[in-house]
Amino acid sequence: MKILTVTLENRNLLKDYIDLGVNEVVLASADNTFSALHEFTGEEIKEIVEECHMHHMTVTVLMNRLYSEKDIYAAQKEMEEILHLGVDGLMFADPGLLKYAKEKHLESYLTYRPETLMTCNEDALFWKEQGLRSVVIPCLLTKDEVMDIAKYTPDTTVIIHGSTLMSVSKRKLLSAYKEVNQKDFDVHSKTLSLKEKQREAYMPAYENAVAMMIYTDYIQESFDEMHAFMDAQVTYFEIDTPFMSEEAVIDAIRIYRMLLDEKDASREIQAYRDKYQDKELSDGYYGQKTVK
Repeated sequence: MKILTVTLENRNLLKDYIDLGVNEVVLASADNTFSALHEFTGEEIKEIVEECHMHHMTVTVLMNRLYSEKDIYAAQKEMEEILHLGVDGLMFADPGLLKYAKEKHLESYLTYRPETLMTCNEDALFWKEQGLRSVVIPCLLTKDEVMDIAKYTPDTTVIIHGSTLMSVSKRKLLSAYKEVNQKDFDVHSKTLSLKEKQREAYMPAYENAVAMMIYTDYIQESFDEMHAFMDAQVTYFEIDTPFMSEEAVIDAIRIYRMLLDEKDASREIQAYRDKYQDKELSDGYYGQKTVK
């Protein structure tokens, strides 16, 4: 089965997701993510789970930050509490969460989401062999590398659409800049960006309670790669929604749903590229290695 997964920024979009045939939503857990996604409390997650399950939609919680020694024990307990809310899965990056999950026999709910920390099929297969539900293949790999991992590792996840997370710092760099330069702006605003001296593009920058993050200046799309990824036995196809308008998210869902249903979407793809050409749509690193 091919599963269309979409991260959720706005709870009011759930009905649209259901109507459009989304199979799974991803919710960010408050104070537990390296992501610019809107974060939900435990109570909100519980309510969303109940609504989604009424419509046969599964729910996965994102808990992908790395924890210090003093934080990991509380995080382990919180992970267990989240899983007991009835969610269908949890995405993690810290091995300390896996250790605890194995002790509680919960590892089959987990998906390893290492962002940039996995580069080959040996890495992916190792993590999948820990009894996990899935492994997320990083966006910063070539198309051939993605397919190579997917062919040898069952039930993988590929992030097929959205701004790519490029850098994470647990230092509050936006807050520090604001304080040192006596600037007046909201570090949690999703309108902030950085510009390198030698590049024209602006990269979205965001700070939550646990980290400061920098995203690509483009939206990665995978329209032309979908048939190959499906043939390579990828199971989960994720649209990651930070820095995308709600309209762009809905339009993207329609196209990927068509592609997963093996329908001709060539006209819709061209219309999408024409409509959002000012958003710097790109195939990212599919055609080039990040390190040569």
